[in-house]
Amino acid sequence: MAKVIFFKFTVHDKTGKMLDTSGEKTLGLIEGQNQILPRVEKALLAMQVGDQYELELSSEEAYGSYKEELVIHIPEHEFEGRPDVGELFELELEGQERRTMLITNYRDGYYILDGNHPLAGKDVVFKLSLVKEREALEEEVSSGRIQTEH
Repeated sequence: MAKVIFFKFTVHDKTGKMLDTSGEKTLGLIEGQNQILPRVEKALLAMQVGDQYELELSSEEAYGSYKEELVIHIPEHEFEGRPDVGELFELELEGQERRTMLITNYRDGYYILDGNHPLAGKDVVFKLSLVKEREALEEEVSSGRIQTEH
């Protein structure tokens, strides 16, 4: 039977700069549902409640390499209104599945959108803390959603 794992995390680069965190919030995942990076899930499954663990991941193991082909320039007339830098859009790139794109810049009548994960191309260090775990309910495994914290 699969487990439901409740945890907290921070992600740093190799210099120690914090890149992401769950903060005070406890997150949950269902084992085997591909809800988190595979090596992070494996580390969490090996931990005991109360354990803390530090895991280094190369960019390839984490969010992949940075791909220039995922940076596109779209003329402003193709947008309704004037979107802001920092807005997210769902787009289907030619020959690819839908992807979330971030507007990173506006220059000379073009919006620059980036479909890379914000941490793509970066080696990262996850600091994990296992808060709680329990057996997953059948409905949770079939739906991929945690029903209750208990």
